Amino acid sequence: MRLIPLFMENENWFTTPQKEGIEDVFFEDGRGYHLTDEAPQEAIDSYNEFYAEPEFYDENGNSFKREGWHIQA
Repeated sequence: MRLIPLFMENENWFTTPQKEGIEDVFFEDGRGYHLTDEAPQEAIDSYNEFYAEPEFYDENGNSFKREGWHIQA
């Protein structure tokens, strides 16, 4: 079991707003990390999984989406 996503295991694979001189914890897209050109495919896959929208299912197996902090059926 990983304690951190694979893309975070190498400082050369990602950047943060602080590293880019931005005085915020998030980039304009709402993410706290962006990949660099040095990230290999396995790091890219890890990044995409880290930021993937979670899938929720009700007791009948029907999926539903969340809107912000709210869940809508």
